[in-house]
Amino acid sequence: MVPLFNQTRTGIANRKFHEIRDYLERLFEPGFLAERLGRRIGPYLSWFNVGPILWLLGVRPIEDSPLHRPLRSWGYFVYRYFGDQPLREVIDPAALPDSVATQGLFLHHLWSRRTFSWSSRRLSVRALLEPYRDWAKTQLRQHVEDQLGLLVEAMRKGYAVYTTPEGRITEDGRMTRFRASWHAVASAEPSAVRVLATTYDAFVPGRLRMWTVLEKPRRPDRLDLSVSMARPITASHVAAQVWKTQLAPHGQLLSDALTVYQALPPTAVLAEDLRRQPSRILKDRLDFLWTKTSAGKSGVTDRRFPGVNDLVNYYQNQMDEILTDLR
Repeated sequence: MVPLFNQTRTGIANRKFHEIRDYLERLFEPGFLAERLGRRIGPYLSWFNVGPILWLLGVRPIEDSPLHRPLRSWGYFVYRYFGDQPLREVIDPAALPDSVATQGLFLHHLWSRRTFSWSSRRLSVRALLEPYRDWAKTQLRQHVEDQLGLLVEAMRKGYAVYTTPEGRITEDGRMTRFRASWHAVASAEPSAVRVLATTYDAFVPGRLRMWTVLEKPRRPDRLDLSVSMARPITASHVAAQVWKTQLAPHGQLLSDALTVYQALPPTAVLAEDLRRQPSRILKDRLDFLWTKTSAGKSGVTDRRFPGVNDLVNYYQNQMDEILTDLR
């Protein structure tokens, strides 16, 4: 997160931050960090809410899943407006595990060790009983509008506002639907908008490499296309294009990869290492793929890309989309 890096370098004490970053609202609720820490450590930190710390660092919440969220999140949403109500008066019994004895439980118990094993279940707004269900549907709209208004106000005051356009991480390499926060901020000050496009270079041992470009929108009328066209093409993209069915001999693949590289349009953004040493870099990526697939696996996976079943297909889809949008 760019603003967090900048702000932690200069220190929190001065409070003179000129960068605002939005992030999913779940980070501003108790239990989110605990869930990420797993069942061994998580239950002991179920109560902890990292949100106030993030706020000091210039991060602001944005609701990206208004009607479908963890049970504890529904409880916390009601808790913020109505206080600590009895659980049985707020949550539909059908939303609770059959084995749970809810007698004597209050909303605050949803972010405690006692309920850690089941309070992270993702449920729709129907998990709430009336009148809280209808109230939540109405209040959520105003809640999101207030959050967007906060970002727009910060931008008009001269802050650099970082907002993630896509509402979720892609699993097939293609861009996902843009969030309302992006359009709200971008339309407030169109001339001040810049796109920050990122791709990963995964077919190499060691730490995950990331390439990022910051530029003015190439298509101000289509910001989604502007982000797509700015995404850097890495050596992993090119290697995936020629890998496909692996019909060619290993030695032939490098020649094919160089042919693909040389045919890339001049408007494409290229990763710096690919641009400087295409032959060596592409050989490294192809050797990596050869090692990964020689064991007979059906797809190339990486734990750093959860939900991606085959990174070769992921990169093929992504590069095809970039080149299509550049035309």
